Amino acid sequence: MTKHLTFILLSVVLASCGQDYMSLGERLTSLDAERIDTLEADTSVFRSAYEIHLMQPLDHNNPGGDEFSQRIYLSYSGADKPVVLVTEGYGAGRNYTTELAEYLGCNQIIVEHRFFGESVPDSLNWEYLDTYQAASDHHRVIELFSELFSGKWITTGISKGGQTVMYHSYYYPDDADIRVPYVAPLNFGPEDERIYTFLDTVGSDYCRERVLKAQLNILENRDIYYPMMLELAKSRDMTFERLGGPQKAFEYAVLEYDFAFWQWGNTECEDILIDAEPEEVFKQFFTISDISYFSDRGIKNFEPFFYQALTEIGY
Repeated sequence: MTKHLTFILLSVVLASCGQDYMSLGERLTSLDAERIDTLEADTSVFRSAYEIHLMQPLDHNNPGGDEFSQRIYLSYSGADKPVVLVTEGYGAGRNYTTELAEYLGCNQIIVEHRFFGESVPDSLNWEYLDTYQAASDHHRVIELFSELFSGKWITTGISKGGQTVMYHSYYYPDDADIRVPYVAPLNFGPEDERIYTFLDTVGSDYCRERVLKAQLNILENRDIYYPMMLELAKSRDMTFERLGGPQKAFEYAVLEYDFAFWQWGNTECEDILIDAEPEEVFKQFFTISDISYFSDRGIKNFEPFFYQALTEIGY
């Protein structure tokens, strides 16, 4: 019995020591990356930080085919600590510290979503912008850095980034130990009809009436507010060709106002301006419902999202 027990214990110990982990330097130098830049780290949590432009397959079903460079940010705290993987739903123009990484004092990897920011293929073949390909990007990042980190993996993201957490979990359920999607929509169709039920019932009757009055006030006084919008658009060098002209942008912004009001929650119901000076009303209204979202530049920035919304993830 003693010999058998000794053999079993020895087997367990050897199995636990079976994986050889890379050092940080070995992992970085062995990556297939377009470039790696050293960044200033948030030293309250991390020891070092890097911007990595990792080469990824454009089509993960054809790993030997075309590639693109995907921007990721690695913030290193220790090889034996957990890793928070941020599945951005859009571009990732900067490195930052998530509340999870700060709370746990652990490593963090931010992955820019394919087709956004600097993670755009040379040829925009939209066929390869879908939830499976994006999830496979994240799967490969985890595979690569699991050779460095021995701790638990936590995936997280906000809004469309939260959706991306869910999609990654669907395709690769064994990749992460914990998943924390923040405010992640789960749409039931290209245009989710539940939004109208929400807008008809959210908040109080008083507040919904104030929101509607604000919208009607802008439309009924189009002769005042539309020229103001044109002036604002001119000052910001905004055009609206793709949408079909500035008048459509004006009306879209009015229609978007109620959703934007509840989405951001930056204005109290009693503070909604309706009968104030037109300049004050205009400034508040179009700050809440920003017309730049409907401009040519705004549409270009969010074009990959609009494509995904129309083809797969809904809106």
